[in-house]
Amino acid sequence: MSRIDLRALVSRLSRFYGSSVYGALLIVIVVGLVVPALAGYLLVAAQERRAAAAELDATLQRNAEILALGMQESLWNMNPEAARPLVDSVMRDPSVVRVQVRGAVDGPIEAGFIDVRAPVRKLGRVLRAEREIVVRGQSIGRLTIEMDDRRSEQALHRKQDNYALVLALQVALSMVLIVAYLQTRLHQPLRALAAFSERLSRGDFDTPLALRAKGELGLLGRQMERMRGAIRELFVDVARREEQFRTIVNQVPGAVFRAQPGGALEFVSDAIEDISGYPAGKLMRGTTGDWSNLVCPEDRRMRRRITRDAILSGRSYEIEYRIIDAHGMERWVLESGQPQGRPGEPGFRVDGILFDISERKHNEMRIEGLLVEQGAILDNVMFGVVFTRERRIVSANRRAEELFGYPAGGLLGQPASVLFASSDEHARAEDEFFPRMARGE
Repeated sequence: MSRIDLRALVSRLSRFYGSSVYGALLIVIVVGLVVPALAGYLLVAAQERRAAAAELDATLQRNAEILALGMQESLWNMNPEAARPLVDSVMRDPSVVRVQVRGAVDGPIEAGFIDVRAPVRKLGRVLRAEREIVVRGQSIGRLTIEMDDRRSEQALHRKQDNYALVLALQVALSMVLIVAYLQTRLHQPLRALAAFSERLSRGDFDTPLALRAKGELGLLGRQMERMRGAIRELFVDVARREEQFRTIVNQVPGAVFRAQPGGALEFVSDAIEDISGYPAGKLMRGTTGDWSNLVCPEDRRMRRRITRDAILSGRSYEIEYRIIDAHGMERWVLESGQPQGRPGEPGFRVDGILFDISERKHNEMRIEGLLVEQGAILDNVMFGVVFTRERRIVSANRRAEELFGYPAGGLLGQPASVLFASSDEHARAEDEFFPRMARGE
């Protein structure tokens, strides 16, 4: 495997390891099972190889000793036929490649006694052992035996393959059991908890948590279920309080508002539509500047000054001004507000109420016009006219002031007794004339 592939594999494993607890546990389990298994396999394979080599060498040395002892009499007598059965017996071992016995004649060893070779085949590593054949303390020849390790290697490979198969089956079975256990005790509860958390984040507080897990995850599930119930009760209580608040606000004869000066119009009740012609939702999507644009240009500066002074001083304010509603009609409103907090602080806002006073203002203007008209009429009559309230003069025409010798406006606020010569006459008038006047006679 190339270096780039190794990096890609490590990168993918790292992402999988960090993506979920379940994935991390799987990687840890795989590494924890496979790495020790591989280490054990390599260790056992090395030991088996050394044992096989030692066994082959021991077999070679044993065969050499047997042949050296068995060849003494035959070689002494120079009778190859007598030695043939022993050599054939040794050659039956598939690992024996060659057996050679050479006799010695007057010192030097010469070939020709026995030289048996196995049929030609593919050989492995050839091992050789030599022995002196000694009779009565005299060397009469030399034995050479050769064996190859091909069959030993094949047996070793079969043993290693069987061991690897058993080890792989053991690791696979262990992984299946562990994964099944984790799937039941960890993965499924975690998925249930994740789905439950997702429902909570979407505002679903009515669906209970279906979790049968035990242990720590079961305890966590029960705690989350209690939390769901508590949050549900909290939201129900908030909804109930909000409904009560809306009921109270809708009963207020005006539009309740909360605004950030120069910022968002956080809340305004539905009554604002009756005042301005614009729905509350549309105004709350805008800012206080959008409301200021509805104010008549002649009143904007005055409203801005009064509200700014009230906000800076932190006191409540009341201001009357005109707006142009959604239908292009001019309306009079009374704005009453109270700053909450200090300018520049987080959460600074103004809470207040808006009243539609258009009818009152129009009535006041009509009354003012009538009073002006009435005053003009009274000032031009030939007799004096005086209006009293609670024994005090509240209005008098010019003729009455001239008759009683008072300057213009001098009678206003005076007690009614100043119109009589004495207190007795005033008392007699109250007893006789005032009741008759009250009856309209």
